[in-house]
Amino acid sequence: MEFIIAGVITGLAILIALHQFVSRHLEAQNVEFLSDRLLEAADDLLEEQHAHRFWLLRSGEESRQVGAAHGDLEIARTEAEELESAVDFLMEKVVDLVDEVGELEEELEDAEEETDDWEEMANEGLAGWTKADAISTRALDLVERLLDRIEEEN
Repeated sequence: MEFIIAGVITGLAILIALHQFVSRHLEAQNVEFLSDRLLEAADDLLEEQHAHRFWLLRSGEESRQVGAAHGDLEIARTEAEELESAVDFLMEKVVDLVDEVGELEEELEDAEEETDDWEEMANEGLAGWTKADAISTRALDLVERLLDRIEEEN
């Protein structure tokens, strides 16, 4: 019976040793697996950090580009406002010139009417001169006849 107890104790000891061996072996495998997973996670983290830095740099560059575009837009807006102001000024000048042309047209029409009046008066004067010339010619003819008669009578 002592052999049996010694066999059972030895068997238990062997089982305990085997269990510890298997446990340590599994634990070693788990440690190896976990260390591999930890290394992979560290690699992924490094890749993510590199990607993050890349995107930060890229977003910084894009932010600078957006800032430059905003600056260009502000310059264009200022130039557009200046052009709009110049166009408004020129439109006012055009309106003033159109008004002035309208006034000049009215003055021209008045001058044409006055010229027509003067032309009509000149034509009337010329007609009067023509009549006066005809009358004076007739008067001279009558005077000559009268003088001829007087001479004949004398």
